[in-house]
This record gives sequence, structure tokens and C-alpha cells, in this order.
Amino acid sequence: MPWGSQPYTPPVRHVLLGDRPHPRIRALLEGTGWPLLVRALSAADGVTVGRAYVDDADTPSWVLLWEGGGQLVVGGRPPAAARIEVFERLRRAGHVGLLAWADEPEVIDAYPGEVEHHDGLIFSGPLASRERLRELAALPPEVSARPADAALIPHLAWRRSVVEGVFGGAQAFLERGRSICLFEGESLVAESYGTARADGVIELGIVAHQPARRRGLGTAASALMALACLGEGLAPTWHCDARNLPSAAIARRLGFAHVRRTTERWWVPSLA
Repeated sequence: MPWGSQPYTPPVRHVLLGDRPHPRIRALLEGTGWPLLVRALSAADGVTVGRAYVDDADTPSWVLLWEGGGQLVVGGRPPAAARIEVFERLRRAGHVGLLAWADEPEVIDAYPGEVEHHDGLIFSGPLASRERLRELAALPPEVSARPADAALIPHLAWRRSVVEGVFGGAQAFLERGRSICLFEGESLVAESYGTARADGVIELGIVAHQPARRRGLGTAASALMALACLGEGLAPTWHCDARNLPSAAIARRLGFAHVRRTTERWWVPSLA
């Protein structure tokens, strides 16, 4: 899937995602096999936000979809020049990433000016037994758990990346996102999230603040979130930078049956 180098001549249509489902855009993405496809499908379903660049807003034959977490995926067969033009627009506007499976790196062969290149890990499949998850979710007496509410959102570590970036704001996050926050007294010590979801799959994430580390609280918050999602009939998935050993360790404790490596290229304005 070469990116090409020729400037793209309009028309290219820009569709904002997050307000309602876009089934024709979704249909172009289904079965494409991109890593973390749940993020793009979630945006196409209107659960999370994103931008779709298409040849025709009503009956698209291809799509370049940027989801709020920054990943760009392709559906259909857009011209190589369209890909390069859309990519340049996104790179100028903010961060953007290209992900491929590690055994298929040619899908995102090097693009001039890349800023960061690293491997990632995606965990999926059945988790440990419910009994084991409940053991992992056990909290010490001094720690309590509750979902994030409107008053807590300004204090969340992932306020910008998840609440604003993935969901487009606090109201959408509270309505469509999932969160479990751990407190020791009045201090927020861990945040577990359920973010993009589609086709019965939901992506989980964790932030463990310094007081929670090496105490199993990041694992406990993640196990609580996994149990809550399983109770809704949602199958958790997990993604992390391969260098993030604590995050990968939590995913392994949760018992995901499968793990697959990705290769990732990210362009971030603050690092460019």
C-alpha cells in the first residue's frame, strides 16, 4: 500500500465523526485487518470521535479515517496521492500515527519526516477466569473505587487524550465511556478506562499514579474494569507501547490469550 508522492487534486470530502453512525464509511473498514481496528469502527459508529476523508460523503468508495487517538486507517482503495495529501493535512493539524502488524511492515513503509518509530503490543482474546479476575480486583481497606464524574474529570491524567481527544468532551465521555478510579482517602491513585468499542470489543487503558505503583493497584483497577465490561457482554482488548513494561505486565496478569506485535510510526508536533 504505497503512500505515493504526487499532490492530490480535490475533491476530497471531510466528514466529522462522533455525532451519529456512518454505516457506509464503516462498511469500507470492516474486515480490513488494521491493528486496533476497534478504534476506527468506534468512530464510524459515533461512539468516539474522528475525521473521515472520502471521495463522496453520501456514497464513498474509499475512506481515510483518523480516530481521536491519532491513528489513521484506510478503507477501500484511495489514490496514493489522496493518502499523502490527507496525511499532510493531519500532520499539520496535530498528531497522527500509522500502525501495522510487525510481520506486515510494508503496509506503512517509511514516510519522509517521521518523528517516532516503535513497536506496540495488542492483547486480545479470552481473559483469565472471573474468579481469578475477582482475586486481582481485591482492594485493601484504605482504597475505594468509583467511576469518574463531572467534578473529577478536570483532575484525570487522561483528560486531554481520552476525555477530549477520544470522546470529544466530558458529556460524551460520561455517556459513552467507561471509567473506574481508585482513591486512597481523598487522593486519586489509579484510573482505568474503557474507551473505543465496536462489535462487542472494548479497548481498556490504565494510569497508575506514583502512590499506586508496586502495590497491585493498577492491576486491581484494570481487573475491576475488565469485570465490568465482561458483565456488559464486551470483550476487552489492550494496547501499549512495547517499551511500557508495567502496562504489558498488567495485561498479562489479566490473562489475555493472545498478544501480537505492531510496528508504529507517530508524528507529534511537539516532537517535530
